[in-house]
Order: sequence, then C-alpha cells, then structure tokens
Amino acid sequence: MSFDKRKFWTPVIVGLVLGTMSAFVVLRLMPVFSGNVNDLLLAVLFAPAAVVAFPFGSHFMFSVLSVLQFPLYGLRIGLSHSRGELGPEIQALVIVHGLLASLCYFLSVSVVT
Repeated sequence: MSFDKRKFWTPVIVGLVLGTMSAFVVLRLMPVFSGNVNDLLLAVLFAPAAVVAFPFGSHFMFSVLSVLQFPLYGLRIGLSHSRGELGPEIQALVIVHGLLASLCYFLSVSVVT
C-alpha cells in the first residue's frame, strides 16, 4: 500500500487551522474561566487538555494542550487515512473524546454541588 500525501496532509492542515482557531477561543474565554458555563464549555471542547491539566490546576498547561489538541487529532487522522484505516480511527477519537468530555462534565457537576 502506497503512502498518499494528499490524504495525509489534508487532515493535518485542517487540524492546524482548527488549532489556531482554538487558540483564539481559549485565549478569549480564559479570562472568564471562573466556575461558570464557560468552564464546562472549555472542558467539553478541549476534554483531553482539561483532564490532563485538572489535577495540576494549571491554566498554562490547559492552554498549551488545548492548542495542540486539534493538530494532533489531524495528525492521527491523516496517518490513518493515508493507510486506509480512517473509519476505526475516527470512531476511536470520537469515543475517547466523548468519554473524556463526560468525565469533565461529571467532575464539573460534582465540584459545583
């Protein structure tokens, strides 16, 4: 099986664009990161970053990881798409992200109440 560069680079470039846009979202919403609905919105959109940064309470770690999240997603999708294994990879990403988002929601709800 040959390596298709277009199948690899398209998701990577889309991930970089989404990463840049997510940097804007994180920097825009971070000042109001004070236990309200934006807290949960950021945690659900950037669930892997929130789960990793939560034990440390580090806004800097959350910011860096949330900016890297979508380019890393794009890299994984690009690699699997170039190998012809796109379906299982997207399913795995959706399931893992959904579980992490659910965990963030549960932690947020349990902290508030």
